[in-house]
Amino acid sequence: MFIPTGVLIFASLSVWNPDKPAVSLILVLVFCPVSEAPAVVKQIQSADAAGKAQKLGQVVAPLAGCGENVRSLAGPFGYATSVQGCAVIGYPGYQREYHWYKESDVSICTHGKGFNSSNAATWYNTGCQDGNWLVPWGNTLAYTQMQGLSLSGATGAAYVWRA
Repeated sequence: MFIPTGVLIFASLSVWNPDKPAVSLILVLVFCPVSEAPAVVKQIQSADAAGKAQKLGQVVAPLAGCGENVRSLAGPFGYATSVQGCAVIGYPGYQREYHWYKESDVSICTHGKGFNSSNAATWYNTGCQDGNWLVPWGNTLAYTQMQGLSLSGATGAAYVWRA
């Protein structure tokens, strides 16, 4: 018989960054002993309310907060995969929105990471024009990512997408 000795706590927090005048949402993942879970949850909630959640020792933040812009490079000879975006917890039927725009004069095409009906990671077409694109996500916990392909045939191209 398996008896869990710890619990993984998921919490979504709002973080104000004074360098970027916007609020970002981050996902907090905390592992702690089962007996300490109620106290840890209270600590996270009070730190979030005070705007100090990102200073907690247990908090693990993704490389980008949800809603933040991520600069990426589209590959010249094949799709280049971006660094991880933000952690997203989906639910049955959920579709993740990707928004992107190019930062160079070179045309690009993109794919957004999503999940098929078997919850397997799949790259979905998010177009060759700037804009908003929905991809199936479903009941999955994973990081958002994009892929870009430069259409120049010789050079890469820069683009920005919202994690």
